[in-house]
Amino acid sequence: MYWFVCYTLVEEQSADSNRVYLTGVSMGGFAVSGFIFAYPDVPACAVMICGCSYDSDRVSDIIDIPIRIYHSDDDNIVSVDVSRGFYDGLIQSGGEKAEYFETTGYRHSCWNYAYNNDLIEWMWLQNK
Repeated sequence: MYWFVCYTLVEEQSADSNRVYLTGVSMGGFAVSGFIFAYPDVPACAVMICGCSYDSDRVSDIIDIPIRIYHSDDDNIVSVDVSRGFYDGLIQSGGEKAEYFETTGYRHSCWNYAYNNDLIEWMWLQNK
């Protein structure tokens, strides 16, 4: 499914295949992390907000992708530990393009923090 959406956008809608930006919130963040592990050559960058999943067996496949992870330490839906673990795994594996932003006071709504900072401008700067 994920690959079909990207293929359709790039091939049928003439999107720039060097500028595929992925972002997702909560379950969408889990989907973004699943996508980059399955198709690490597709995204120019990936952003996961208050949700992601980590595959330690395949982390070396994604360490060259610019990644931003956002989470609020008082999230009452998805534990902040999932984002901390994802980021720590990237760093321990040599991922130098990963950034982690932890805030407080947003609970599960930390997209209000993420999208109100320089995130969009940062995404536009990414290019494979």
